[in-house]
Amino acid sequence: MPAIDFNVRVTDRDSLDSFADMASTLGFSGIVVPTKGEPPRGFEINNVTIYTRLDIKSTKLGVLKRELGKSRKKYSIIAVPLSEIDIANWAAKEARVDVLTFQPTKTHHNLRGSTARLAAKAGTSFEVSIAPLLNVTGLTRSKLIKEYRESITTACNAGMKVILSSGASTPIQMRSPWALNHIGTLFGLNTQYTEDSISNHTHTLLRENVQKLGDNHIAAGIELVSRGGDE
Repeated sequence: MPAIDFNVRVTDRDSLDSFADMASTLGFSGIVVPTKGEPPRGFEINNVTIYTRLDIKSTKLGVLKRELGKSRKKYSIIAVPLSEIDIANWAAKEARVDVLTFQPTKTHHNLRGSTARLAAKAGTSFEVSIAPLLNVTGLTRSKLIKEYRESITTACNAGMKVILSSGASTPIQMRSPWALNHIGTLFGLNTQYTEDSISNHTHTLLRENVQKLGDNHIAAGIELVSRGGDE
């Protein structure tokens, strides 16, 4: 099954064509991009399907809940970066959140076992973007790989699905599915698992979410068959 890059940091509509062209060249069937305002749905560029995502980065639980409530029906994917334990644990068990995102920074948080278990029970995935690895070398990169491995091991031990993505902010930072598979082995994943993480699992998650965005969707397993006055 063709792969999907789950996190391509497109900053404006003008650059979207360049990202889609690169994705097509690398062998991706789709890319997931952040959008501002009312996001477009279901369109293609150069045979690459464009999906939308929202990253909710608030450190206040009340703000996170409000943003999620008003945004869930607009975006294909809702992501929440790992942060303080109360935010992470709430997002992990919230069915409307699709992925917890690992973002290694000076103030980043590793995935905790308790958070991973809550996420696994709710079906929330663990997203890992490789872009930070491209900006460091030597000992710093070795330490970063160690942090990736620790959080990914925690996720896998708890039964979470792991998604590998580029996190690319420019087309040249994107990596092919083949390259992502091999980078996954640096994190302790076998090639079959990494292949699944950027193909079967991402396709399944996006397909289910796109169906939920339909006007007739009410809740899990419940859809409106007809409206009053329909023939």
